[in-house]
Amino acid sequence: MKEEEEQLAFNKAKNISGWVADSTGINTGGWGLTLSPTDMAKIGQLYLGGGMWNGKQIVSTRWIDESTKEHSRWEKLNLPYGYLWWAGNDKEHDYAAIKEPDVKTQSQ
Repeated sequence: MKEEEEQLAFNKAKNISGWVADSTGINTGGWGLTLSPTDMAKIGQLYLGGGMWNGKQIVSTRWIDESTKEHSRWEKLNLPYGYLWWAGNDKEHDYAAIKEPDVKTQSQ
């Protein structure tokens, strides 16, 4: 996005879906994904199903395992992060796709 106003309008928009792209059509990849609750539930179900969707393997189980394990850590709150997933307990292999935790809320 070229200007602050454009970014602010995107942040407030309620009627958009998809991924932000530049003027050549290349998606940003690291931010700007807008999904409906139904879309989010489908991704969650895809991951819970080991990458299977309607009886077809569309995401490898290897990728699911790799993307949901810790690859970095948010030092401020000591939170593990995978590939766009907050990683949880290795023993339980839990993970979540949630908004970045609010530091003010966490520190109170």
